[in-house]
Amino acid sequence: MKKELNVAIAIAEPLIRRKIYNKLKYTKNIFPTLIHPNVIYSDSVTFGQGVIISAGSIVTVDITIDDFVIIDRGCNVGHDTKVDEFSTLLPSTTVSGNVHIQKSLLMGTGSIIIQGLTIGENSIIGAGAVVTTDVPKNCTAVGVPAKPIKYHENI
Repeated sequence: MKKELNVAIAIAEPLIRRKIYNKLKYTKNIFPTLIHPNVIYSDSVTFGQGVIISAGSIVTVDITIDDFVIIDRGCNVGHDTKVDEFSTLLPSTTVSGNVHIQKSLLMGTGSIIIQGLTIGENSIIGAGAVVTTDVPKNCTAVGVPAKPIKYHENI
């Protein structure tokens, strides 16, 4: 491709988003970070390329959001949190402070992660779940409190 384009990969499923990026990464395309004007965030937040943050979200202080993360409408991300690449927080999710979300997490609508936890890569948190303990990688966790119900192949 000879022409440089701005490309937003706005697909919620982390693994599909990563596959699309892998097909485009050696082109001249630019992957801008898109933050809705009414998102509240601190100057101490670091954003990677291709990040999308939707209206009504609050991203507090000392947070790192890696490449191609999607934070959907009305989410809250607490202090000292790290969100690794290709993760998705669906609408109305809450991530308390000092949480590490490893790459390619899919966090279901209305789910909550309490402070100080690590959520393993390629995991899924079910809609409405309340995560009170670390979640291993390649796992689906659901319920209140969230419990692993399924393990996925290493992707």
